Parts: sequence; C-alpha cells; structure tokens
Amino acid sequence: MNIDSSHKLYHAWLRCTRSRIHLRTLKGNITKFKRNPRPIYNVTEHDSRQHVSVFWPPPCPISWGLILSDFAVNMRASLDYIAWELVIANPAISKEPSRNTAFPIIDTIPINFKDNKAVKDILPQAIPIIEGMQPYHRANWPELSFLSILRELSNITKHRFIIPT
Repeated sequence: MNIDSSHKLYHAWLRCTRSRIHLRTLKGNITKFKRNPRPIYNVTEHDSRQHVSVFWPPPCPISWGLILSDFAVNMRASLDYIAWELVIANPAISKEPSRNTAFPIIDTIPINFKDNKAVKDILPQAIPIIEGMQPYHRANWPELSFLSILRELSNITKHRFIIPT
C-alpha cells in the first residue's frame, strides 16, 4: 500500500514502512544465522600448551541490535506522528500539539484515561480507539503486549544503549 506525500499520515506511514523493512532484514539475518551455525574456535597458548575454546552458538552480531533499535524507534515514532495528527484534526483545539502529545502506552488501568496529558487534545472520537489498544486490557502480563515491549525497546535505545542481541 502506498499513500500520497500530501496525505496527513504520510510521515507516519514512512516510519512504519521503514520499521517493516528493518524487521524483514532482521528476520532474514536470523534465518541465515540459523542455517549456517558455525562455532567459534579460540586457540590460546598457556605454559607451552595450546588450549582450544569453542563458543556455541556463536554470539549474535551487534548489528542486529542496531536493526532492532531502528525498528523500535521508527515504529514508536509512527504512533506518535498519528497522535500529533489527531490533535491537529481536533476542531476544538486551536493550538499546535504540545510537547506532551504522544501515543500513550499504559500497562496499568488509569483512573481516567482521558486525563492523560498525552491524549488531552486528541480528537475525541479517536480516544476510545486508542484506549482500547492499551496493554492494561490484556488479562495477564500486560507488560508483554506488543505496545509495552515496543515502548521499552524504544526507550532503552533512545536513552541508554543499543538493544543487546
């Protein structure tokens, strides 16, 4: 599916498309890695004797962490772009979206979802849809929902380090 560059969600679509490319690349790398599993041999000499160490399976390439990081950041950004456009689409709001505007991802049931500063100015018709997607609706372990994992991966790679593989 392609959308025109004049479409309001074009940038969100670009980010989402880029995320899918990263995910496809990572899956391809993992498939190749599994088909050709070669152990790593390390030969060292100590006291005139040779010692052989074998690492099995070999460590995953650090580049996988970069690909996964790019996937998470692009996917998270696409959701935030959608939230931004939902504020712009709200006829009751005459100002620009605030720096708090974001696609919320919440693991625990809030007292009132509409009071969340991330959705404060979003188009009212969109709020129940966004609220219905929240991880806290998952009966067991909401922190294992796709959105919760995406939030964590994105935050880790934005603020701390490349996602380890």
